[in-house]
Amino acid sequence: LAVSFQSLIDRPVATLKEIYQKMLVEHETWERKFEERKPTLSPVGRKNMKREIDEFKQEIHRFAFGIEIINDYPIVMKSFVNMNRTFLKTSKKYSTWRLFQIVFIVSLVPDIAA
Repeated sequence: LAVSFQSLIDRPVATLKEIYQKMLVEHETWERKFEERKPTLSPVGRKNMKREIDEFKQEIHRFAFGIEIINDYPIVMKSFVNMNRTFLKTSKKYSTWRLFQIVFIVSLVPDIAA
């Protein structure tokens, strides 16, 4: 999933919420696969897979909190939009974020805003 700078300029919160919804669906898929595979996994395998799923869930929560901060604080929204506007104007080769990049950035927004 590539996330365009333009969509984050035009509809930042709506775009981020779409990503959030896709992350929730992916998390459900991971949970389902874990339950299907659990009987065939070793105890270490079960522990590792469950840890990965739990860490993904934490990442989703951090991302959601970042969206909330962007939505609730106009100065943060303006800064977020301006960041995307700057990347759109200055990047000659790219017009999108990779998914992991925008999730990482949004997840750090509460820390930056604080």
